Amino acid sequence: MESIIENPLDVSVEAEKLFQDGTDFEFPTNPFESIGLAFSGGGYRAAAYALGTLSVFDALKTEDGTSLLQKVKFISSASGGTITAVTYVASLRENMPFAEFFTHLNKTITQEELLHQALGDLSEAQNWEGLPKARNPINAFARTYHNSLLSFVKEENRTLDHIMSGNDASFHIEEFCFNASEFYTGLSFRFQGGPKGWKSKSGGKFGNSNIRIASKTAVDTLRQIRLADILAASSCFPLGFEPIMFPRDFHYPGGPGVDELRSALEMDPYSWKEGDIYNNSRSRRATAEKEFTERGEFGLMDGGICDNQGLYSLLMANKRKVKKSGGSKAKNRFDLMMVSDVTSFFMQPFKEPVTEANHWNQDTPEQYWNSFTKVPAKIRKALIIGYIAGGMIGCLSLFPLIKQGASLSTVLLAVIGQLPILGVGVAGYLYNRFKSNKQQLFTLLEKKTLEELFTHYYPDNSFLGRIGTKMVSHLKQTKLQELVTMAQTRAHSSATMISEVFLKHIRRLIYDQLFSNPAYRYRRLGNFIYALSYTNAKNKRPVSLDEAEEKGDTTYIGRKAAFDSDVDAYFKLSPQMQDVAELAYNAPTTLWFTPEQETDNQHNLRKAIIATGQFTTCHNLLKYALQLKHSKYFDTLETPAQNRILSVTSQLAAMMQEFEKDAYYLYNRLAD
Repeated sequence: MESIIENPLDVSVEAEKLFQDGTDFEFPTNPFESIGLAFSGGGYRAAAYALGTLSVFDALKTEDGTSLLQKVKFISSASGGTITAVTYVASLRENMPFAEFFTHLNKTITQEELLHQALGDLSEAQNWEGLPKARNPINAFARTYHNSLLSFVKEENRTLDHIMSGNDASFHIEEFCFNASEFYTGLSFRFQGGPKGWKSKSGGKFGNSNIRIASKTAVDTLRQIRLADILAASSCFPLGFEPIMFPRDFHYPGGPGVDELRSALEMDPYSWKEGDIYNNSRSRRATAEKEFTERGEFGLMDGGICDNQGLYSLLMANKRKVKKSGGSKAKNRFDLMMVSDVTSFFMQPFKEPVTEANHWNQDTPEQYWNSFTKVPAKIRKALIIGYIAGGMIGCLSLFPLIKQGASLSTVLLAVIGQLPILGVGVAGYLYNRFKSNKQQLFTLLEKKTLEELFTHYYPDNSFLGRIGTKMVSHLKQTKLQELVTMAQTRAHSSATMISEVFLKHIRRLIYDQLFSNPAYRYRRLGNFIYALSYTNAKNKRPVSLDEAEEKGDTTYIGRKAAFDSDVDAYFKLSPQMQDVAELAYNAPTTLWFTPEQETDNQHNLRKAIIATGQFTTCHNLLKYALQLKHSKYFDTLETPAQNRILSVTSQLAAMMQEFEKDAYYLYNRLAD
């Protein structure tokens, strides 16, 4: 398990046990007062769904008239969820009303606008001249995020420092965590901070236990990192992008230099131990690690690789306990931890690909190679024939000139007659020049068999040479159709393993930290995009009281009856809600919405995802509020806490009734 350092400037490593036991259970005494949110990855689907989630919290009001969104103290995100998280935190720093933020993000992620801007930036050479930043797609997207997604912030303020300086009352986020994955030790790399900076020991660590802030003087440097570069690192998904490199790709004109950024972070080698000459000199890994860490460069990619839900960072933040009014530490920092997730446990099953028979794939590699090896001989033969034919034509064209004497027609015929031999001569010259420049190619074409070709690179005396030669002897007689199927099968199964099996298994393991832990009872809530879809109908569980409620309690029967009555009254899903949820669940993971998806009718994918985020969040919050209301612990709460639960429940019930009438009602209210 990853070790945690409470103080980001402390280089000592302290192990933290994340999984609490049941003795840490404590019913939230002040519900909805301190909320932690996690937004999953998933491209624009995740960004839109998170936007819908935030809009519900904004619509709910507390007893003093402020929105429940003001009670959100922590946001963690990965990949596409970071689009919404970064933009929202920046909007708070600008004192932007939520409705304006909603409109800005909703319009910015419309259609293919950001994609076209990024490709345009990539094609313009002047955007990259004189910069150490690599000219590649991920840095082009970073430029686009900076210029478009964060356009409402002044140019000089689009940095980490700006959102870590919000101390006014409207800046309700105490801490944020934008997750990436580092390719040095394979752990989450957390762009983590808050208005208190990195001075408070209660704050989370920037980076991780292996890559961390080098010194106190480095803090000011790291605070100048652009938000767009952080967003690019968090959403840099494999295959679609290359890694974004620190420090080179985090430099920008007027910002910290590459060397300044490099010295701001220190990297710990796993194997190299200072002063241990004996072991260091005998370990190839230790020496290589030392060289790598001294170079101070590492790659960052999508935060979803390590934790696509951003949940682990949320759970660690919950463990950074806060003091109660009496001075003692609370067992939990958050009254509610909610994960908005656009991924699912549903797996796309592997299907063996089939390659259709065509005229080009019915031959074997041996037959193709035999054809290739004959090409030089065919060219030489063609040149010889050309020389003979050209010579004959040239000679014949001279006969009229010799026989009839010089005239315009005989001279012209003689000149034209020499063109074939001249053309063949030029072709022969070009061929010989190409042959001399590509001698290695012609050396390979001299190999009569594929076994000879293979042993040219891998000698028989090597393991790969011995085994490979036997494989080649078999494969050379296999139809190209079958070889293509073999290649496709390996590619598709590898993709299934990485994107389905591995990621879903990691998802299960991390969710197990939340939902199998009795310490988090009445503090946890999953908010899944598929929850209300037709696809999930078979797996949908009825809304119920917390399963850990003691049925033997004398009040249980009455509380259960009242709970069931509320459920019957409030949870009535309309066909429209399920249609919209099904459409949203099936949305692909991309950084754009196509014109076909941006229709003006009920099939607009962006609107459907936002609306699904809204009514699914409402549904789950209402379920949670009813569980609090009918819990045996409700009567132990102070009156203000009880009133807040009742008020939130009433608002959610009314909102749910509106969604039953029109699944887009909240979206339309905000978008108008």
